[in-house]
Amino acid sequence: MPRSGARGIREEAAPHWVEVGPGVRMRPMVEGSGTAVVFYRIDPGVEFVSHRHEFAELGVVLSGRARISVGSAERDLREGDSFYVPPDVEHGFSVSPGSPPVMLLDISTAGLGSGEARVTPRVLEYAQDTVRPRR
Repeated sequence: MPRSGARGIREEAAPHWVEVGPGVRMRPMVEGSGTAVVFYRIDPGVEFVSHRHEFAELGVVLSGRARISVGSAERDLREGDSFYVPPDVEHGFSVSPGSPPVMLLDISTAGLGSGEARVTPRVLEYAQDTVRPRR
């Protein structure tokens, strides 16, 4: 379990990559006070099916190209683009077959107050429940 110092600085290297599902790996980087910062590597042909959760989500595409739907809006994303998903809003994310893998920086705010809440297990659970090979 990661430890953080009095000022929220990691005292050890970031955890290793975790296989979320076929073609998706995540690496939790920072967590505390109801917020998690996670790197994702998402292979071509992978889709996070439409879902919703009680926490907000902010993402920045570091490399690759993808498509996101938030509510009724859809948008293509490429390197440098960002998105925001408010709590309880339906959304999905996909990487087209033949595209390069997507590296995504994802920040989730679980809104659990100011305590040292463990957000990453909840983020991992949502990711595992929504990852599908694209048909």
